[in-house]
Amino acid sequence: GMRRSGCATILCAAHRVRRLPEACIIKKGDAYRFLNESEKYDIIFADPPYNSNDIDSIIAPALSMLNLDGYFILESSPREFSISPLRIKDYGDTQLAFWKNES
Repeated sequence: GMRRSGCATILCAAHRVRRLPEACIIKKGDAYRFLNESEKYDIIFADPPYNSNDIDSIIAPALSMLNLDGYFILESSPREFSISPLRIKDYGDTQLAFWKNES
């Protein structure tokens, strides 16, 4: 479906830009539980339920889990965020918001 191809597109683009090793580790799981991990990542893609009221609360923790120049991509219904994203792409009733760890 749309979501799987969207995620694949992001990973392929990152592969070309960063010259990453052929093997990527993809972890699939609950976004809120995932945010308790201490590991750092180059790309985090979250697709929480659209009707979640606390989507905004995962942005800061996700950003803290990024390696330098890493990206956090959040799929949601169109909305505003407390931390402004670098870029937003709209796809009908879906939006992808992008944040980059530049510090």
